[in-house]
Order: sequence, then C-alpha cells, then structure tokens
Amino acid sequence: MKIHRVVPPWHSPLSATHGLCISLFFVGFAFYLVWLIQNVLNFDYGLGAYGLLFAEAGITLSALGGALVHWKYRSRILMPPPEGASVDVLIPTLNESLDVLRMTVRACVAMDYPHKVYVLDDGNRESVRKLAKDLEVEYIARESREGAKAGNLNYALERTTGEFIAVFDADGIPRREFLTTLMGYFRDPKVAVAQSNQTYYNLDSFQHSPKFHKTQMWNEQSLYYDIILCGRDAVGASAWTGNGSLLRRSALQAIGGVPTGTLTEDLHATLLLYEKDYKVIYHPVPLAYGLAPRDFDSFIKQRNRWQVGFIQALKKEWRIYFFSKHLKLAQRLSLLEPVIYYGESIPRIVGFFLPLLLALGLGRSIEGGYLFLVAYIGMWVWRSYAYYWASRGRGINSLLEGYWYLKMWTYGKNFLLFPWIKDRQFFVTPKDPDPQNRGHWMGRLGLLYTYGVMAWVIGLIYLHGFSVGLSLALLLAVYNWRIVVDANYLLKKEPLVKGAYGLFARFTGVTIDSSGVQSQFMTRLVSDKELWVVCGELEGDSVKIKLNAPGWQGEPEAEVAYGRKIMQEPPLYEYHCRFKEPLVMAARDSLLYWVFEGQGEPLTDVLKQERYWLKSADMESLSEISSSHSLVDQAFSWLAPGRMRPAD
Repeated sequence: MKIHRVVPPWHSPLSATHGLCISLFFVGFAFYLVWLIQNVLNFDYGLGAYGLLFAEAGITLSALGGALVHWKYRSRILMPPPEGASVDVLIPTLNESLDVLRMTVRACVAMDYPHKVYVLDDGNRESVRKLAKDLEVEYIARESREGAKAGNLNYALERTTGEFIAVFDADGIPRREFLTTLMGYFRDPKVAVAQSNQTYYNLDSFQHSPKFHKTQMWNEQSLYYDIILCGRDAVGASAWTGNGSLLRRSALQAIGGVPTGTLTEDLHATLLLYEKDYKVIYHPVPLAYGLAPRDFDSFIKQRNRWQVGFIQALKKEWRIYFFSKHLKLAQRLSLLEPVIYYGESIPRIVGFFLPLLLALGLGRSIEGGYLFLVAYIGMWVWRSYAYYWASRGRGINSLLEGYWYLKMWTYGKNFLLFPWIKDRQFFVTPKDPDPQNRGHWMGRLGLLYTYGVMAWVIGLIYLHGFSVGLSLALLLAVYNWRIVVDANYLLKKEPLVKGAYGLFARFTGVTIDSSGVQSQFMTRLVSDKELWVVCGELEGDSVKIKLNAPGWQGEPEAEVAYGRKIMQEPPLYEYHCRFKEPLVMAARDSLLYWVFEGQGEPLTDVLKQERYWLKSADMESLSEISSSHSLVDQAFSWLAPGRMRPAD
C-alpha cells in the first residue's frame, strides 16, 4: 500500500534565530511594561497613560496568543482511500445564482471515487430542480427553512444513506482528487471530519488586498487557513469550517446531527465531536475553491456572523471548553484563541483614540523623555517582525491594519455585548456586490477624525512647544491616518468583472477583426461575459474570439471596451473585451474545466508565485506559445504546491 506524508506547504519550521528573537521579544516586553509603569507613565493627567498601557498590553497579548498557535505544525500520513465505501455529496443552497450553483454541481459530479450528488434547495426553486435534472443529480427540497443551513443538512441526512458525507457550499468547486485524497484519513475510526484548506477563485474579491507583498497578492484569510489551522491541528484542535469537508455519518449521528441554534453550525459541531472523543483533522493543501465576499458589506456581514456564532457556541458549550475530559490544555487554549483574537479589537479601538487621549492631557501623561519614543518605536517594530516570523510571512502589518480598522468596530461591539447576544437568524453571505456601499461612512469619518486630531496636536505643539507626550500623539495620529487611508483604498476597490466571476487564467487564442486579420493573444482574466487579453494592436472596436481550449465552440463576437499599450518593444497592448452575447454553455464549461483542472494536471502543480500580469519573457515569446494553457489563476494568492514525500 502506497502512502505519503503531507507537510503543510506554507507552514515551514521556525528557524532557531527567528524563534529566539520571538522569545526574546516577549521577555523584553515584560521588562518594557514594568519600565512604563514605574518610570514613564503619569496616571494623574487624564486617560492617556491608561490608554497607552492598555493598548500596548492588549495588542501584545493577542500577538503572544497568535505566536503560540503558529509555533508548530503537524505532518500527516496520507493513506489510499478505502474501497467500497459509499459517499453522499451534499450541496446546500438558498438563493445563490444558477451560474454559481451549476459550476459547483458539475465539479462535484466530476470527482473521482464513486459518489452520489444531492442539491439541497432551501429556496425550493423550480429552476434549481430543473438544473439538478439536467445535470443528473438528486434534488431535495423542504417546505420550511427551520434550522437554516444546519436544518437543511439534517433534513438531507434523514433521506440519504452514504457512509461518508462531503459538504460543499453552493459556490464551492472541488478538485477531482478531493474524495480520493481525504477518504484515506478515515481509515482511523476516530476521525469524524477531514477539513481541506479553503481558497478562493475570485481574486478580485474584497478580502484580496490590492497591495502586493513580494510580488504576491495577499488574502485576508490566508493567515487562518495556511497557518492558524495548521498550528491548531498540531495540538489536535482543528475545526470543521464547512465548505470542502468530508464527514463520517456515524459521528454526526452520535452528536444528534448538525447542531442548530448557532450561526456557525460547523464550529458548534466541532465542539460536540471533541466531547465524544472524535478527531477533527486538517488537510493543509487546497482541494476546493470558493467565492470570497466581493464588497465591504458582504465581508463585514460574514465576519460578524462568524464572531456571533463563536460567542453563541461558547455560551452554549462552555462546559466543553473548560471541563471536557477529552480535551488537553493545549487543545483548550487553541480552541479559546478566538477570544483573544476578537478581544484584540478593544485595545485597537483604544489605540485609535489614544492620540486624542494624550492631547486632552497636553501630553503630560508621558514623562520618560525622548528615550521612551525610541523604546516605543523599537518595541513596535520588534513586535511586528516577531508576529511576521511566527505567522511565516502571513501576518503582514501593513496589509492587516486596513482590514482591522474596518473589522474592529463590529468585533468590539459584539465583544462588549457578549452577555446579551442571543439567537440570530442565519443568512447567506451575498455573492453579488452592492453598488451602494462605495465610500462607506466609516472611511469618511476616520479621515475626518485623523485630520482633526493631527491639526489639534500640531496646534498644541505650536502653543506649548514639543514634549514627549505630544510628539507621541502626533506620531500615532499620523499612523492612524495611514491606516484609514488604506481602509478607504479598500472601500473603493471594486470587482474587475461586473455581474460575473473572473477567473485569472492564462490561455492562448486569436482575435479576428472585421477585415479577417488574425492576431494571437494571451488572456489575463476570463469570464463568461468578458476577458482581458494581451496582444498586438487591434483594429476596430469589435473582434471575434477563438480560444485554444478543447470544447470551445464558435467565434463569439466581443466589443473592445478599453485598451492601453503596455510594452514598446515588441509593441504589445492590453485590451478589455466584452462579449456581445453570453457564452454558450459548452464554452463556459470548457473554461471551467481548463481553469480548475489544467489538462488533467493538478492545479497546485502548475502554479507559480508571480504577479498575474505577464512578465517580459512571456510577452516576447507570445508568438511561440502553444495551447498548453499554463494556469496562473491562483498564483498570487499565496498558493504553492503541497509538499508530499514517501512516509518514513
């Protein structure tokens, strides 16, 4: 029997130097905190001293909790799948579009290993029933929507019989090898859930930062799925996160089905499974793709649901967290780490208003001299690098801060109202952007506040002269202004493709203009409504498109909506072309197959970590490129090949 060891592709061991630097930081911070209290802070002048102490201690405590979770990882033995097991694939849906759902159903049907696919339609839509019939999968609908998504799954569990259950959201697209990869873990009868890494195929989403880090696009969720869950899995405290998971039916039956009553049924079920002495394991390599929120409103609603769901689960199952005989100390601390994460919002809010608090006391709450400023900046830089090293490069301060500014108000409100949070109605994260949420009030008020504080502090310095306290207030006000500018930049970010989902993939093809002249091109982004191409200069405002993808049908006509020159020698242009009519279904299916399957090669095997725009070498060899379709649709989303080696 051939077995392999799976190593988290991003979670490399800490070097001895980085580990020592991280440890020394927390030791040094303890002495720094004592020095602040004894020699620097004057608690007789306003709230500035209290605010500084609270913000410094709170943010560093969160960094410590994160570093402990990130410290180590576990490699797992990947066994061949058992033969003859029955698998049901469940796709719960409520109001998602047919285009999104169709891609998911087709991908689920195409998975290797014998299985049966069920569409669980809580919207009870005739169009979805017809879709299921056309794609030859089972359709299940219920009269009521009691229990929301959890109730939908439980309703299906009563009407299916598979020994194992794969769960995909309506926007989840699995790879062919999803079942054959995860089924091997269930040779251990204690394994209840195998959760795969979640990644996203709409790379123009709100949570994909428009900033680049070392030529790679950063995703706000990459820290959690690439690092945190790997660390939690190392101590046996992984979690079921819903989409892209495989479960043992008997384990779900042992806890009474998927639990209802919380907004995060997956986390709630995780706790109940641990109480029954089952294992929840994490497969760190992406095996399924999903849709990330496309705008701020969808993003913050999703984060709010996750936090409220955690609070509900903590209130309902606090005895498991603190007293379960099946949980070790490391597991308890890892499962409770979200308390520190969400609680970090409070010291961050205090830190945002700290310049104002310091200015109210005319800076007299700081008495440490300018040596304090050097120490303050030094500890801030050291803390940033310590977290960056512990998070293996995912905890990038310059990218996190803008998102934190947008999240901390919701997180802080829920954290403070923790005792009064009750049951709330489940909602599906919206898949289409809301055009009304651009220029959100949160960004405008933040700019107004930071400009006002900076002007006030400068006025105080002009009237009273420089002091350590006012200098720190000005420094923090400028830093907060930079954070708010980043947040506004995020709020103005829009999806690249309107009304569809762009797939960042590299195909070759030809354009045919009105005179019949053909020009070879290479795509940057494709969808069923438009594509961006790189090619020579086009004549006219309308072209026909022929893509080198098996199954591509016809030569659909497209309008040239936008163009710009991107290289002088050889002369190359980038054009934004919109199809005059939506692609026929066969052409759309061909795009989907080649983007996610890549000529039968695993997507993670052909990825390269580079920017999604083409480099000079690509441009110059454009005329020589064959129809190999090297894909880069996820290349700048921190995705790297999973490292697998024969087991010892």
